[in-house]
Amino acid sequence: LLMIRKEPNQPIDFDPDGKTIPNLFDEYDRLADHYFKRHKEPFEDFARIWKLAHIDTTHDPEDLWQMRFSTLSFVVQMPHLDLFEEAEKLKGSALTKNEKSALEERAKYVKQWLTEHAPEEFRFTILEAAPNDLSLTADQKKAFTEILAALSSPSLKWEGPEIHAAIHVVKEKLGVDPKNIFQPLYMLFLGRQSGPQVGWFLSTFERDEVIKRLGDVTK
Repeated sequence: LLMIRKEPNQPIDFDPDGKTIPNLFDEYDRLADHYFKRHKEPFEDFARIWKLAHIDTTHDPEDLWQMRFSTLSFVVQMPHLDLFEEAEKLKGSALTKNEKSALEERAKYVKQWLTEHAPEEFRFTILEAAPNDLSLTADQKKAFTEILAALSSPSLKWEGPEIHAAIHVVKEKLGVDPKNIFQPLYMLFLGRQSGPQVGWFLSTFERDEVIKRLGDVTK
């Protein structure tokens, strides 16, 4: 894919450090959406590029669900997460045998990239407890109090989309700048101001742990 995605007279600048490899995997997945007509506006040239990127031409490529490279790079660093369980939650159904095999292969490449080329922003360690020096403004504390109430509701399914939607409702209701919610949420668990998609990220923890940390900073 790296070689054929460019016009023949264009230079190929490949630096394995930084985001080059994750971006290439993401492009591969994006082009696959066009090939298998999962994109709302499939583009034939993108589909053709994706198929030509396959070395094995003895059979047509199989339509496999794939976990995004950046998401996978987080999962493989989390000792409390099971790779197949998280994949099936994201897919919304069980993985096929070939999808499990493809996931394990991609995970192998992700681990190698993390070891040799990943920038610091892709390296994650979960804090054992909420940082003591995390301070919230009055508006942030109000938002976190409402998020705490929403996530504590028994009617809320502890799944990424539902958690994300609940946080979004609070954000819209209070008119809070998204970064003033998301950054301290990541600080609670990662000690840094950025991380994976927040709804799915929180869903990877036990609900009680999330509730406890939110409660600690809203007292």
